[in-house]
Amino acid sequence: MVRAQAAEHRDEEAPLTLAMLYDMGDGLPRDAQKAAFWYRKAAERGDADAQVSLATMYGRGDGVPVDLSMAAEWYTKAAAQGRMHAQFNLAMMYARGEGVRKDSAAAARWYRKAADQDHPMAQYNLGALYYNGDGVPQDIGAAFGLFSKSAGFGNSDAENALALMYQKGQGVPKNLSEAAQWFTKAAEQNHAEAQFNLGSMYYFGDGVSKDLKTASTWFKRAADQGHSDAQFNLAIMYLKGEGVPADLAESVTWLRRAADQGDATAQFNLAMLFSSGRGVTKDLVQAVMWADLASAAGEPNSRRLLANLEKTARPDEIAEAVRKEHEWKPNVQYSWSIK
Repeated sequence: MVRAQAAEHRDEEAPLTLAMLYDMGDGLPRDAQKAAFWYRKAAERGDADAQVSLATMYGRGDGVPVDLSMAAEWYTKAAAQGRMHAQFNLAMMYARGEGVRKDSAAAARWYRKAADQDHPMAQYNLGALYYNGDGVPQDIGAAFGLFSKSAGFGNSDAENALALMYQKGQGVPKNLSEAAQWFTKAAEQNHAEAQFNLGSMYYFGDGVSKDLKTASTWFKRAADQGHSDAQFNLAIMYLKGEGVPADLAESVTWLRRAADQGDATAQFNLAMLFSSGRGVTKDLVQAVMWADLASAAGEPNSRRLLANLEKTARPDEIAEAVRKEHEWKPNVQYSWSIK
């Protein structure tokens, strides 16, 4: 309490100091409302650190009601004073249209300011904008340069993006060995997309010696994080006994996880298993449901399977399959924006 009282009697630093004491619960009980009050006092005096903290509280609804427009307003003030994290957060708000009108060009401008201060995620996000030509003219070379800078700080998203560019020969000569090295760096940081990509390289022997056991290991690590392509690949490896002991039950488990996320090929394969009773109890309701979902998603082989199932399934089974299908919603666990 002595620290808080002393803070109230200092002129310039008192509001920010007191706000931080209340925010962190340092020397007195944490009180988010009082923290926000004192952050505002300091922010109104032009203190950039207080402006960032107040913006963050508005973004989270911590001590004040959630107000993204107010968050953007205070981030803007701090960003104009050169605060790197405010510049990055403001760029994110423009990129997503949160609290401000969505504006990729404005996002790029603020990402650039933060990237110039070596903010790794700003460098990566700006690189992604250049890669996709979103808010800036498409420039694969600029994207590669920004990804390289970000990867130099150990950013796993940038490491994976660099690997993809080496794999495809985009902005740099194609080099599968170099791609594998960057995928490995990101995969070891538990980056699911990199783990999947690295698993694929070991599966096919691209840039590394073919090793199905190692491929299955990386697919499993990505699959555990909800990567649907990895889940499907792991299912097929268990089905065929590639790199892992053949295990039909395990294959069905991973097929279902991928199918539940909307993977049409997994849905088709699951329908095949339910229609034949291979590895599962034969269930034409499940077979029709998964075949129809796969067909609706454009899986090319499912229409023929569905036609055959409609000849063998009873009307009540088809009706139940339709009911279950209408109730089903994809449970997407992982997505990736640069491929």
